[in-house]
Amino acid sequence: MAGILSEKSVEEVGFELSKVKEAMKDLGYNHYNPVMSLSTNSLPVSPELKITDMGLVKVKEGKIVNLIVEE
Repeated sequence: MAGILSEKSVEEVGFELSKVKEAMKDLGYNHYNPVMSLSTNSLPVSPELKITDMGLVKVKEGKIVNLIVEE
């Protein structure tokens, strides 16, 4: 995404990125740089909840969050 790793041309990635930004805005996400702010959610070294390859993690506690809420 965003040309970091892609076999596509810069133009293709740019077009696709503009579509991602547009969709985020349509969903109510209003940020001056939506892709960058979204990408920081995957940095496991940042505080609070982060998205990793292992799932959602409470960083300060080092615990994986159960995504299934049982009633």
